[in-house]
Amino acid sequence: TYSVATLWHEANVAQTAPVPQFLSPLGCSYLERIFNTPIFIGTTGPGPMVTLQLIPRMFLSTLFRQLQGLQVHPRAVHLEGSAAAACLIPEQRLPFNDLDFVFYLEGEDSTVLHVMREALVRSITESLDPALVASTPDVAGLVQQFISKLFLKDEPGPQGDLWALCSLQGCGGSPGLDIKSIVRCRRMYQFSVDSVYADVLAVALGAPSLIQPVLIGTHYGSIGEVREHLQHRLIAMHTSEDPANVFGGGLLKYANLVAQGYRLAPHMDVFVLEHTMCARFCTDFPPNEVSRFSKMLTQVHAVNNFLRTHFPPDTVSSAGLLFMSTLHTILLRACPHDRCHKLVDVLEKGFSQPGLYA
Repeated sequence: TYSVATLWHEANVAQTAPVPQFLSPLGCSYLERIFNTPIFIGTTGPGPMVTLQLIPRMFLSTLFRQLQGLQVHPRAVHLEGSAAAACLIPEQRLPFNDLDFVFYLEGEDSTVLHVMREALVRSITESLDPALVASTPDVAGLVQQFISKLFLKDEPGPQGDLWALCSLQGCGGSPGLDIKSIVRCRRMYQFSVDSVYADVLAVALGAPSLIQPVLIGTHYGSIGEVREHLQHRLIAMHTSEDPANVFGGGLLKYANLVAQGYRLAPHMDVFVLEHTMCARFCTDFPPNEVSRFSKMLTQVHAVNNFLRTHFPPDTVSSAGLLFMSTLHTILLRACPHDRCHKLVDVLEKGFSQPGLYA
């Protein structure tokens, strides 16, 4: 026998529990195409560029096999971000710069992330052309040149973030490849439009084709709301103060979205949003601090990295200049002059500035 209160509670739970969502047949076809289309990764070190061709399906399967050989068993593998969003509404042919694969791992400390890095290095090595390997005296050094970014976030405490990112930069207009390994991460996205994910564990396990249906979801909350934001090109967070919880404030991503013609969702306050973004950006990238990765100021280094990954030098166009102009405008209206004037000066000089995009 159930009380009225119990039945009411269970009815409410049933109504509010998320209903699994799946890619449409067209979305599955689009995802299949992504997995089977070769991408081209270029070295980032000194000397002539060496190009590595990867088929995402094969590389993902190779990486998963390497992980299993090292006794690491991911609990989930997702395609996330813009590429996943493109699969959600394939009819709009949304652009994406990278394939963002996320491996969800179990672990108590960063040990599993270092194992993941070793698996990545092995997978890249295995993917090299045998003739290139035979003619290269330092194969390990060559593999490192294909890795454009390595980042480890290891915050203290059981609730602190614990994740790592490895980026391989695309060349010749090809998408790049980002592999993110997560044990713990408090926030998985910046804006609703980059919060989409597709479950691709079956592909990682070596399935010759997609096993339908493919689960699609969003870290933002409502997949229907995110679909609407994508269709109408809307910039949304839950509140206008949310950038305070995002590394870098989401400022560079925001400027790029605005440059592409996205506009704020009705519930967003542009004044609060942009001022919060700039405050967090200047906190994470202090205005007078020099980056330990280069001789640039940290703010300039951050913008330079964004330019490299979103507007590669071999495919640079007016889009990169429009992004810089948009960022410049946002900084002038929302960031205190003494906290960004050096970056503003560099942006005004554009691509001719030796320290930027060089």
